[in-house]
Amino acid sequence: MSTIPCLLTTASVIIMRRMSFNRPKEKVRGAERRLKALEKWASEYEGYFPSEWSNERYVEFKIPALDRLINPPTTKTEYQVRAMNALLRAVNYLNDAKPKEYKETPINLIFTWPGLWSSRIIIFFDKAYHEGFYYKDDEWQKRLPIESSDNKGSNLYIYYFMLYPYFYDASLTNRI
Repeated sequence: MSTIPCLLTTASVIIMRRMSFNRPKEKVRGAERRLKALEKWASEYEGYFPSEWSNERYVEFKIPALDRLINPPTTKTEYQVRAMNALLRAVNYLNDAKPKEYKETPINLIFTWPGLWSSRIIIFFDKAYHEGFYYKDDEWQKRLPIESSDNKGSNLYIYYFMLYPYFYDASLTNRI
C-alpha cells in the first residue's frame, strides 16, 4: 500500500490524511474531488467548538488531504490557495462558535511552507502551555506570527512556519 491512513474526527465526519511513500512525485488524480472534500471539511466546523477536549492542554486539527495534493513538487499554486482558504474558514468557524466560557481560549493556525500538509489548527485550553509553545527559532525551524489589524485584541493567532531548505528546495519559497 502506498499510503498510511490517519483518521481524524471533526464535528460529524471522519476524514483521512494520506501520505504517499511509493509514489511521491506522481500526478495527483481527482484533485478537484479532493479539494471539494477539503472545503466540506472546513464547513463541518460551522457552529462547532471542541469544548469536550477542555480538560486537555490543547487539541489540534491537521489538514485532511493527500500530501501530494498540497506539497511540492506535485501541487499547483491554485491547490495550495484553496487549502489555505479552507484552513482559514475552519478557524473562523471555530472562533465564531466559541462558548462564553472559552472566549479567552486562543485558537492558532499554523501554515507550513512550502509543504502545507503539516499545517494545523491548534486550540490551547492551557494558557501557560500556549505561551511557551512557540518559542522556536533555530537552525531547523522558525515560527513567526503574522500581524493583522483584524486580530488586535482577539485570541486568534496565525503563524507562518517555514521548513528550511534542508527539507525542501529553496527555490520553492519564491512562490509565496
